[in-house]
Amino acid sequence: MIVNLTELLKTSWTRKTDAWRIRIITDWPQIAGNLQERARVEKVYDDTLILGVYDSCWMQELYLLSNMIMHKVNQYLGGKYILKIRLKYVQKQTFKSLSIMTEQVSEIQKLTPLEQRSLQVVADPELQVVLQKFLIRCHHAARLK
Repeated sequence: MIVNLTELLKTSWTRKTDAWRIRIITDWPQIAGNLQERARVEKVYDDTLILGVYDSCWMQELYLLSNMIMHKVNQYLGGKYILKIRLKYVQKQTFKSLSIMTEQVSEIQKLTPLEQRSLQVVADPELQVVLQKFLIRCHHAARLK
């Protein structure tokens, strides 16, 4: 069963007093607006919000805007929760595409008959394709070892 991480965080957090921390993490795109492309929430502890910034030029800019960001976060939360903002340089996370190049597919062994039959049992065609690509990547990774 696939569960949305934001929903899991909202339902699994046990202490009600810390719910505002979860709201900062899960609602960061709504709070930050266009700034979400420049920075992400790294950590929230006590009254401090630590933002990871992708570019050193933007780190300077966000440092100058930190009071405005702090005000906007507190306004969104409906209270004075954040009193300090710290910035640190981080690498932007990039995720590899699930698609495999056609020339790589020709190099990789085909799926076994058992794997093909197992995939045919899956009702959702999109899930079937994703699982097939996953199996092909597994075969490819096994060959590289």
